[in-house]
Amino acid sequence: MGDADYLCEFDNQHKHFVSKFNGKNYVEAHHLIPMQYQEQFDCSLDIHANIVSICLVCHKKIHFGHFEDKKEVLEKLFNSRRERLIKGGINISLDELYIYSQD
Repeated sequence: MGDADYLCEFDNQHKHFVSKFNGKNYVEAHHLIPMQYQEQFDCSLDIHANIVSICLVCHKKIHFGHFEDKKEVLEKLFNSRRERLIKGGINISLDELYIYSQD
């Protein structure tokens, strides 16, 4: 969360409330490529490059929203992390991320 300075990486204007634990804007960590697909990768998905800081609304949208509603969030997060993912050994396309995010 430190790299994003406790801001939503999709939209840094998303500020819903301040956490009582650290006095910072509340955000949640999300694995861009879900950990349930670890077996399909030779490298770890539990790396810094694959973990994004997002507000609770964007996080719930990714997990519970219709695909068309979460597509914009996933695309922006993926494009902002693509080079870091590749450096971490994770080289997938946006379309592959969409498939992994359908569940």
